[in-house]
Amino acid sequence: MENRIIGGDMSVVNTTLIRELVNNELMERGFSHQLQDLSLYRVSKDYLENLMFTKSTENSNIVNNNPEAVNLGIAELVLKQWALDTIFSPDVKRAHDTGAVHVHDLGYPTRVYCSSHSIEYVKKYGLNGLINLNTSSSPARSASVLTGHLNTFLASMQANYAGALGIAYINILYAPFLVGMDEKALKQVAQELIFNGSQNAFSRGGQTLFLDFNIHTGVPSYLKSVPAIGPGGNYQLRLKDGSIVELTEELRNEVDGAGYKLMDLHYDDPVLGPRLVLRELADDKEGTVYDPDVQAMLEENGEAIVTYGDYAKETRDFCRALLSVFGDGDANGRIFEFPKCDFHVSDETFEDPEQFAIYREACELASRNGSTYFIFDRDEVTLSACCRLRTTINDSRMLKHPESMRFCGFQNVTINIPQAAYRAARSGGDIVKNFFDELDHTMGLAVDAHLQKKAKTAEMISGPGHPLWQIGKDAADGKPYVDLEKCTYILGLIGVNDAVKFLMGQELHESKEAQRFGLKVVAHMYTRTKKLAAKYNLKFTLEESPAESAARRLAKSDMIYFPEESGDTVKGPADAEYYTNSIHLAAEADVSLVDRIVEQSKYHSMIESGAITHCFIGEERPDADAIAHLMTEVFHRTQSAQVCVSPEFTFCDACHHQTRGLLENCPECGSTEVVGETRVVGYFSKVQNWNKSKRYGELLARHAGKYNITTADPEPKTLATAD
Repeated sequence: MENRIIGGDMSVVNTTLIRELVNNELMERGFSHQLQDLSLYRVSKDYLENLMFTKSTENSNIVNNNPEAVNLGIAELVLKQWALDTIFSPDVKRAHDTGAVHVHDLGYPTRVYCSSHSIEYVKKYGLNGLINLNTSSSPARSASVLTGHLNTFLASMQANYAGALGIAYINILYAPFLVGMDEKALKQVAQELIFNGSQNAFSRGGQTLFLDFNIHTGVPSYLKSVPAIGPGGNYQLRLKDGSIVELTEELRNEVDGAGYKLMDLHYDDPVLGPRLVLRELADDKEGTVYDPDVQAMLEENGEAIVTYGDYAKETRDFCRALLSVFGDGDANGRIFEFPKCDFHVSDETFEDPEQFAIYREACELASRNGSTYFIFDRDEVTLSACCRLRTTINDSRMLKHPESMRFCGFQNVTINIPQAAYRAARSGGDIVKNFFDELDHTMGLAVDAHLQKKAKTAEMISGPGHPLWQIGKDAADGKPYVDLEKCTYILGLIGVNDAVKFLMGQELHESKEAQRFGLKVVAHMYTRTKKLAAKYNLKFTLEESPAESAARRLAKSDMIYFPEESGDTVKGPADAEYYTNSIHLAAEADVSLVDRIVEQSKYHSMIESGAITHCFIGEERPDADAIAHLMTEVFHRTQSAQVCVSPEFTFCDACHHQTRGLLENCPECGSTEVVGETRVVGYFSKVQNWNKSKRYGELLARHAGKYNITTADPEPKTLATAD
């Protein structure tokens, strides 16, 4: 190299030139491995200057260009290249590059995907052990301080996640802090909670935290006997005279089957001194049980441990307060994009008149601005997060100790189902058999992507100084905050409708044969997923990928690599092409809303990590009674996991007027300074921030569909087809 530089008679030499000369020499000598080690991830001047003045539309939650968004754009460009070269194998890289799969959040290779968290953890331990904070806080003693702690906790934890943060049982777990509050005070707490959550826009390119608030119509039966954590992070005892006193927790060296230390609770009796009021015992079947002798002593004394069942009224009242604030919107009446209002509906909702009254209020909210996400809890305990992600809780420890109630969706790798059909057609022979073989092969690549990311993440959580040490180290409850062996590894679906169209010549809504074949496809993938889960002893599950940008990317990729096959299959006009979301019927399908819900719900039991049906009602404002009737029928007579009502709004930045529908001008003042808003996937966002395929493709298709709720009269014979 020295001789070449000297012989080149160069007056100025820089490191970039030297590296290029070295790379050229290595290539000529066949040292490809060493060449890869010296790879440069560059950002071109043109890309950088465009980034300065043009906002990315890959994620519409980044509402405007800003310095953080520029930093994110540069970081993502570099980290995507690094991830594909370093974390993933050449086969996985090729599959992603050619659109066979879509590895989500490649720009965040040092993070896991999304999560659900427990307020109980923050209540019990305060702000301690967060290594990106230089100060600590003791457990809160008021609702206002708890809200501040929760907001800080979520902002701190967001650094470790590429996606959403879900909060479980928010109105239930807040209840011990709300005793004695009147309606006005409760609404103030709800306002502080929701406004804080909606205005924490300081992460990942300056976007608002993607938050899900899970609220319930009452205290579920499985939580009623769970000891409640009150102010100061303390369990409580109700004495014979009705007064409430705080207890002291002591962890014994004995452990349960999961390795958690067993708990004793003591009351510092001013007369008798410290006395035992609750003792956990290990139990092979239940995990833990309470010592019956200690319980008998409490009953004899007329005393009782305070449980969440004691806060049924506060739970209901705070639910109403939260719904009221979601209905009011912000200072100008605009809808809260985040936090999302994940409203859980169960059998108890319909059996208890007081809970049913709250359900009607949630339907009023859905009518008013569409904030309500109806989550249907039939026989399972579920947590919701992200656009449609949910998980089932099978761990009895989590239910008895909600401070340990958390889960992690590790990564999402989406399967391009139409491309599997195209490859099957090119291979000759039995196209249907080939198609299922291609699906199996692609699912294998997706699993490889998970295993490779898992191996790299294990390094990142392994010790101090590593980027994910915060969630790898033991948390305050003695277990790692994220356990890679217990995470959910997500296999996403996209374009079932389009693959069926290519293979059968009909879309899902066009014939019974197409519907049956669509179910066969997903059933095959579900069975395959279960086999992969057993093989690797990991929780692999299917999910309806929201695919805000993937629906566009995969369609456009297939138009390059499979132009003949994809030409009549992809949807949307030129440069706005897209694939139909997951297992959904086409947005423009000529079917009633009831039929859409029924048909899509048939898949939901197989899609364990989350599914949703959208009611894209446009400018319609349906009657709350119609929504209540529809959702009641959906709960009782279908397998639907989640339904949301998605209206469209126009907000005027000049006079702050808002109206239903998407308009070019404000009907109040005539200004063109307006923004349109509706759900892009599983969350509300400004239409102006959408990518071309969503804005000029799918949005127009929605307007052609039939989503009218007022005329959606569910006939028994129609809903009975859900099996």
